Amino acid sequence: MPRDQRIKSISVRGRTRYRVTLDVGTGANRHQQRRTFDSVKNAERWIAETAIGRQDGEIVTRQGMTLNAACTDWLAHKTALGTLRPKTVHDYRLALRCFTIPLGERPVQGITAADLEKIIEGLVAAGRTKRTIDYNRGILQQVFARLVRHKKVATNPVLAIDVAGAGRESAPLVAYTSSELAQIWSGIKASSDPLRHAYALTLHGLRLSEVVALRFSDLDSTGHITIARSRVHVSKTVSSIGAPKSVKSARRVKINDAAIQLVKSERRRQGVLDGPMVVDPAGRPIRPESYSDAWKTMVTYLGLPVHDLRVVRRSVETAMRDAGVPVHITAAVMGHSEEMSKRHYTTAHKEPMDEAIDTLTRVMQSGA
Repeated sequence: MPRDQRIKSISVRGRTRYRVTLDVGTGANRHQQRRTFDSVKNAERWIAETAIGRQDGEIVTRQGMTLNAACTDWLAHKTALGTLRPKTVHDYRLALRCFTIPLGERPVQGITAADLEKIIEGLVAAGRTKRTIDYNRGILQQVFARLVRHKKVATNPVLAIDVAGAGRESAPLVAYTSSELAQIWSGIKASSDPLRHAYALTLHGLRLSEVVALRFSDLDSTGHITIARSRVHVSKTVSSIGAPKSVKSARRVKINDAAIQLVKSERRRQGVLDGPMVVDPAGRPIRPESYSDAWKTMVTYLGLPVHDLRVVRRSVETAMRDAGVPVHITAAVMGHSEEMSKRHYTTAHKEPMDEAIDTLTRVMQSGA
């Protein structure tokens, strides 16, 4: 008798043959596959070739879905849920490219942890950071997790990758000092740059995507800016306006009197009651990358180090923290969590570190 209970001995025209019936799929996709063989060995081989694994007592069958198709399906599912911004979908697609370029046409059932480790080794050799490698790997892990849930594959090969700590260390966090922020602020107020009102809002901690999505009606009579939307760069030619980056990103931020006057001056220059607050020379809503380039040009003119706008946000929060503003308040102003503030949005400058040692010395000398 065959050892595998799915193999049944039957008599066909006086000959003993071996029939295999496999239950595959779930719910509406549940069906049976049946084959008959001349030997137990052939029947067992067919089971091994057809059933690549078991989950919850059900067979996962070999299918022809490629990694390209799996990634496209996962991205379409995430998009349909409405939980991702177009920019995030774009970033996910870029993160998956390091895997889909070499393995995209391979069936997902044939992709192994060894295949993925080889790709990771290539990323390490190319100088990618640990953060980038972990991010890319995490996105692929989600793709395979969905394949496992839908019984397209038996196991998630990403979970078996041995790449702990792979990649170079990220560069230390940098930020403008309070003195440099003061120089930028003075330069903005003295400037005739048509974007000076936008620069002023950037120095209040607003994200690039938030600044370029503002309308004049977002400034109220109390001197607060309402962050209700964001404009993100999706591709070289496409930008998209949508909801703020997160629930915490939707907020009201007070701006100082000088910034208010700059915004009102720009509204008079445009000759409108409402409309996009930040426009290009043709009067169209400015593209995010154009605003970023304009900011760098302005800082270069002032003779200061040129950093991207994420560094400016970090600098603003660091300045508030150094001045004694509690982290839960700075996080609310910036529109993110306290954990995010502590991990990515503050850095230590030399002067506050020196002051900390001076404070420590006073404590040790006085005993209090």
